[in-house]
Amino acid sequence: MSNSGPALNVFDYGDFRTYLNDWFAAKKEANPRYSHRLFARRVGSSNPSLLVNITSGRRNLTPDLVDAFVSALGLEDDAATYFRLLVRFGQATDAEDRERAWGGITELRSRLRDPEVDSSRFLYLSDRIYPAIVALAQCAGFRPDPAWVAAQLRPPIPVERAEEALGFLQRIGFLVPEGDTLVPAEPVLHTTPNVALLGSYGYHKQTHDLAGALMERLWEQGSGVAAETAFLGLTVAVPEERLGELRRLLWEAQVQVAHQARAWQDESDRVVQVTIQMYPVSARTT
Repeated sequence: MSNSGPALNVFDYGDFRTYLNDWFAAKKEANPRYSHRLFARRVGSSNPSLLVNITSGRRNLTPDLVDAFVSALGLEDDAATYFRLLVRFGQATDAEDRERAWGGITELRSRLRDPEVDSSRFLYLSDRIYPAIVALAQCAGFRPDPAWVAAQLRPPIPVERAEEALGFLQRIGFLVPEGDTLVPAEPVLHTTPNVALLGSYGYHKQTHDLAGALMERLWEQGSGVAAETAFLGLTVAVPEERLGELRRLLWEAQVQVAHQARAWQDESDRVVQVTIQMYPVSARTT
């Protein structure tokens, strides 16, 4: 990245609009005279609301604007490629294009081999199906048969998808042969606190979507969802300087659950998703 922009790492972002917001805020902090109008001029536009319209989702980045933005942001080489992929991923209008963009992001992140999420783990966390199958392999009665796996997952998946996932998990060493079955090489894998890294973006996005779909069925007659789920929430006031400590507490809680799950491994016969979230719902009041 060149020195023409704020010292933000674009690889820490999973949403190009969030990156643009943070980039402008950092630029404004470094130079209070910097404005949306000035940025618009830098990208060849006479509309001072251009950046606001894009970060709010009211307008998309067209291909020619993407090039202008890359230049104005001071992005080069891999950083420029990564930003373009984020734009493509964030603006995809169909699942196929979104998957192609995600594949490009995955390949780039794997090549760069982020120290917190190596290439295999990055790919593993790109789709919630992979961790679900690894957890399923810990359950009594597991069968490494694509048709059986496809039917066991909730919601069920196509047999071809299960076959691909089983092959992939063996190729990256997350499922290993043991006799006539497969067993996990690592019983419990949890994500890091830094979700902004795209290594776990797909995993969290898909599991949150699934939770939302289940909540829609809470009052559905005979669904049994209420008896099988726990939706817990806590809205609290905390000092901003304690946010890091709160994140650590949540991280420790996740590790404790993971350890307990490992202790129950020999008697497991069901796979569940446990998700812990923390995000701001107010601005700072002082």
